[in-house]
Amino acid sequence: MGGVLSRDVDAETLVSTLNTVARGLVVADPGLSARVPAIREQSAPQAEVTPRELQVLGLMAEGMPNKTIAARLGISEHTVKFHVNALLNKLGAHSRTEAVTRATRMGLIAL
Repeated sequence: MGGVLSRDVDAETLVSTLNTVARGLVVADPGLSARVPAIREQSAPQAEVTPRELQVLGLMAEGMPNKTIAARLGISEHTVKFHVNALLNKLGAHSRTEAVTRATRMGLIAL
């Protein structure tokens, strides 16, 4: 990941940005992010993630299979599959692992 800042950034902001990027997150100066669409796209899901999807995502991050997630949340396996597919689409991911990685980098979940 990375960050984009203006050249005249103060030392405190620079240090904070470096620490944030070191944790795998993306940082972009609001005035510059419009000029760098790739960073803007990586730093936000394509659509809003619902509270239930965040629960599913958290359990996915723990390595739980759909059947276990369904039992834990009291929903059907079919509903879990629906949420997983929605998350993959919203996060632009091709796998569960990639979805968890992207969600972590976006700050949606913490590992």
